[in-house]
Amino acid sequence: MRWSYLVLLKMNQWAKKFVKCCLKSCVSFCVNLAGKTNLNEAVDLIANCTAVVTNDSGLMHIAAAVNRPLIALYGPNESATYAATFPDKATIIRLIEGGLIKVRKGDKEGGYHQSLIDITPEIALEKLEALLAK
Repeated sequence: MRWSYLVLLKMNQWAKKFVKCCLKSCVSFCVNLAGKTNLNEAVDLIANCTAVVTNDSGLMHIAAAVNRPLIALYGPNESATYAATFPDKATIIRLIEGGLIKVRKGDKEGGYHQSLIDITPEIALEKLEALLAK
């Protein structure tokens, strides 16, 4: 599958790796809008995306609310308990086992929990391609 654009609204180390992965295999051009949009613009952008890949965040809830195909990346939060109402085309990736782990901030760089870090861009891209092929 090949896309023309990849639009970023949030930039962190994981997103940088995801961009590299996508540019190698399926994306022709990337636009980094991290920190350059207000909330209304972010909602408009997300509403017009083919699909959204995001961690459990406000952007994930926006994507669910506007019914976009969605890959939701979860760390220690329990997606079944705290999730948005997901669209029909949604995939949750959560590698950690068990229920909610009451950790608000992990001990890794940027405050991320290892269970979220372990979700590689390749895993997310594979799930995204499968989701869009349905």
